[in-house]
Parts: sequence; C-alpha cells; structure tokens
Amino acid sequence: MKTHIHRIVKNIISLSIGNLLGRACGLVLVIVLARYLGPKHYGVYSLAFTYYMIMYFLTNLGLDIYYVKEASRAEKIDKVFFETNISLKLVSSIVSILIIIIVVMSLNYNDITKTAICFFSIALVFNHVSDTFKSLFDAKELMFHSSILELARSVVSLVLVIMVVYFNGNVLDALSMQIISYALSAILACLLVDKVLISLKSFRFNLINAKAIISQSIPFWYVTALFIINTRMDLLMISWMENESEVGLYSSAVELINVIMIVPMMINKAFFPSISRNFATDKTEMIRIANFGFKLSITLGVPIAFGCYILSPEIIHLVFGENFADAKIVLQILSINLFLQFGGTLLGWFFTATDDIRTIVVLNSVALIINITGNLLLIPMFGIAGAAITTVFARLFVSLVMNYLRFKKFREIKYFTFYGKPIIAAAVMTYCLLQIDNVYLPLTVMIGATIYFFTFVLMGGMSKEEYLGLKNFIKNDNS
Repeated sequence: MKTHIHRIVKNIISLSIGNLLGRACGLVLVIVLARYLGPKHYGVYSLAFTYYMIMYFLTNLGLDIYYVKEASRAEKIDKVFFETNISLKLVSSIVSILIIIIVVMSLNYNDITKTAICFFSIALVFNHVSDTFKSLFDAKELMFHSSILELARSVVSLVLVIMVVYFNGNVLDALSMQIISYALSAILACLLVDKVLISLKSFRFNLINAKAIISQSIPFWYVTALFIINTRMDLLMISWMENESEVGLYSSAVELINVIMIVPMMINKAFFPSISRNFATDKTEMIRIANFGFKLSITLGVPIAFGCYILSPEIIHLVFGENFADAKIVLQILSINLFLQFGGTLLGWFFTATDDIRTIVVLNSVALIINITGNLLLIPMFGIAGAAITTVFARLFVSLVMNYLRFKKFREIKYFTFYGKPIIAAAVMTYCLLQIDNVYLPLTVMIGATIYFFTFVLMGGMSKEEYLGLKNFIKNDNS
C-alpha cells in the first residue's frame, strides 16, 4: 500500500506543479482574450475551440486511454504498438480536418466564424502527436515529464496571445498563435520521448496492427468522445439556437469550471495506472487505493463547489468584467455540478480501470440524450441558464447510476460516507463567508479555505495516521 500511495502522491505533486501553473497560464489567457475581444468575438474563439475539441476526441479513437491502460501493465515499451498509435493519429487528424471543413461550411455561421473554425482545425495534427507522447509518459508514471510539456505549451501560448493583444490583432491572429504553440509542444514532446524513453530515429509509419488496436480501443473512444460531446454540446447548441455573444458568456463560465476541474483530473491521472495495475494483480490493494482517491477528491471538491456557488458574482466581475455579468447565473448552476464531478470523474475512471468500459459508454450515451433533449426544451425558455441546468441533471443521472452499480460490484468502496464531514465543514465555511462584506475576493477565498480545513480537521475528517502517512509520503518524495 505504502509503495503505491507514495508513487501516487509523487505523481499528484508532479502533476500539480505543471498542471496548476499551466492552468494558471490558461486562465490568464482566457481573461486577457475575453476582456480584449468582448463576448461576441470571444464567442467565435470559443466556438473554434469547441469544434476542435469535439473532433479531437472523435478522431482520437480512444488510443490514449487504451495505451496508458495496456502500457502500464507491460514491463517494456512495444515499439510497433507505439508506431501504430502515432500513425493512426496522423491519419485521423487529416480526416478530422476534412470533416470540420465540410460540416462548418454547411452551417449558417458568418464568414469570420467559419474561417476561424476551419483554420484552427490544423492544430489537431500537432495535438494528436503531442498527446500520444504524453500518454507514454503517463503509462510509465513519469507524470513530471507530461506536466512539463503542458506547462511549456501554456506559457508559450500565453506569451504569443499577449503579443496579439499588444499589436491589436484579431481573433484569427489569436488562433494562429495557439496553433504555433501546439506545434512547438509536439516538437518538444518528440525530443523528450527520444531522450528519456524510446529512440525515435528509426520510427516508421506503421499501420500493420491498426485493425487489432482499434478494435480494442473503440470502447475507450466511446467514453472519451461521449464525454467531450456532453461537455461541449451546450456551446454547440447555444451557437445554433442563440448567437456568438451568448456563446461567449456561457464559455466564460465553462472555462472557469474547467480550470477548477484540473484538480480532480490530476487525481484521476495519478490514480488510474495504479488502480488498473492492481485490478489485475491485487484487488484488495486496488480497493484501498480507490478509497484513498475518492476521499481525497470529495474532500477537496465539496468546499470548492460551495464556495464557487456563493462567490460566483464576484468571481465573474473580477475575472471577466461587467461585460460578462450575465454569466454569473451559469457559473452558479455549474458549480452545483462540481459537487458531483470531483468524485464522479474518478468513479468513471475506476470503472474504466476495472475493465467495465461498457457501463461508462451506456451511461454517457443516455446522458447525451438527456443533454440534447433538455437543451432543446430549456434554452428557448431560459437561454444559457437552461443549458447549465440540463448539464447538472445529466451529470446527476450518471453519478447516481454509477454509484448504484459500484455498490453492487464493489461494496468495499466507501463513496458516500466520504461526503458527510466535508459537507458539514463546507456549510460552516459558507455561513462564515456570508457574514463577510466588501472583502477582496482572493482574501475571501483564503479565509474560506482556512475555515473549511480547520473545521474539517477538528471534526476528525483526516485521521492522525492518514495525516502522518501523507506527510511522510510528501517528505520522502521531496528528499
């Protein structure tokens, strides 16, 4: 147990350093662009990213997750498997670009929006290559290297976008800088993999085992594709039923949620290889590791959800300014979703690691139907707030059913019991924050975090053994 948790804590720390700094750069980039472009043109920028993200995961073929799952169980890197993975990604990138052009040109967007979406699709080639290399590092639990790659891309992207603003560029200029950052990231990833893991000098385009690999990765493709479509469907439907300005407002709230979601995603990436490996070798150890992950996710997620809900107006005002004031209701609604997602995302990865991918596919398919149907009904009635409400209901459905199935299969997983003390501590934090007026937002956040963790510790939320164990793991990692 100690060895596995030590490795997990080490990877969480590595991911935290790189990803938090990277997300910080990403948040600054979003703030700069949103304030500079305004809701309408920021909506165009967000829409280009939405089509890019959907096509990225549709043409990813589930290869990244499948590769991490299989490579984490193997002692040595299978070079043919690796070559086939990249070759498939290159082919799928070209296909995805053509699909985007055909689809977007048939829609009733203005010329600037169409040009932005089609032009930015070029980034798919570079990101597919870069993420293939990062999945190799993740499989071998070398999270520090993948974090460095993401941080480098985020920093370069921010610097280039600031240059666009400084020279009074437009939305197409901003997208061009993003493409350049993805290209540089792919080159850096190639050099790093060649130096650390496997020689790329003899790399060759290889599709010999493509059919066999795709047949195994397709279930993972369903999961990732359905997840991203679920998360981005709101923006697509708002763009079809409303306008670019509404897309910009909704996207501003979603981007803030995405920044927050880096916390559970770091935990997921750190725990997934260990859960997957121990499922095949030691299920008792797997249960212990999973419980540790769920407790950590929920303990962090509950106060963030409470705090984001009550501070949404101040957050939107500070980050995006008065032009985005109408986004506050969306952020409040989506913050309810955080309550479900912190533990729920790791639960989804748990099912994947335990070879029950079909459950996730079915649940996300039903969630997508709920999302689309709800948007059709609620967006005309409530605008962008309706889209946010639909998202919460869809994720609530997935969370409840997954926990029911989890209880039937692994009753040793103490999922809901981890919510009690964090909810009480978060309620105390919320009451205290509501008594505070006219305090600078960052200071309010620090006060809230202090109150929460102080209350949580007083309630015995973390045992002395857990605290000392975590402290020793971190200390050993830094030594």
